Amino acid sequence: RTLELADEKERLAVTLRSIGDAVVTTDISSRVVLMNRNAERLSGWRATEAHGRLLTEVLPLRELESRLARPDPVASLLAAGGAVLQTGQSLLVRGDGTEIVVSESVAPIRDHESRTVGAVLVLRDITAQRRLEEQLQGRQKLEALGILAGGIAHDFNNLLTGVFGYLDLARHRAPDLRHREPLEQAMTVIERARGLTAQLLTFSRGGEPVTSP
Repeated sequence: RTLELADEKERLAVTLRSIGDAVVTTDISSRVVLMNRNAERLSGWRATEAHGRLLTEVLPLRELESRLARPDPVASLLAAGGAVLQTGQSLLVRGDGTEIVVSESVAPIRDHESRTVGAVLVLRDITAQRRLEEQLQGRQKLEALGILAGGIAHDFNNLLTGVFGYLDLARHRAPDLRHREPLEQAMTVIERARGLTAQLLTFSRGGEPVTSP
């Protein structure tokens, strides 16, 4: 029987080492029992140092937006009867103080009589994935803003073209230079406004802006 237990423990250790995610098992008091190597790397704790410590001490999780401390996922699972698998995303504060974004899942561990004797927590580092998603969202926002700017620039340019045409007509019909001069100044201002719409169109198309002294 002792040999069987030793073999089972060895198989468990090999299995935990081969899993790519961070795996932590706890007892019903939410104290760490086992950690695989990826859990050590992710948390910054050695398994021997973490053994027997509260999960919230070894793996302090925070809300992504508010950065407030999250409740102990194992305690929450056990309080709910341990009937469901819980998943989510959190900010993990590592042992050295650095922060990473992790996805988490927790499930109960039951004995042969279906009694809950602990829990297993699985964490995955998704910091790079999260950063790419944020960059993609930022790019999509810029594209949407570019479309809006392009639409406004086109409409505004059409209005300016109409005003420019009427001013030009009025300038030619002006009886003398005294009346013509302010009309020409107004047309100069409109030309500057049309240059601004050209810049908006450049932004909306995603092209390189034209620079000048």
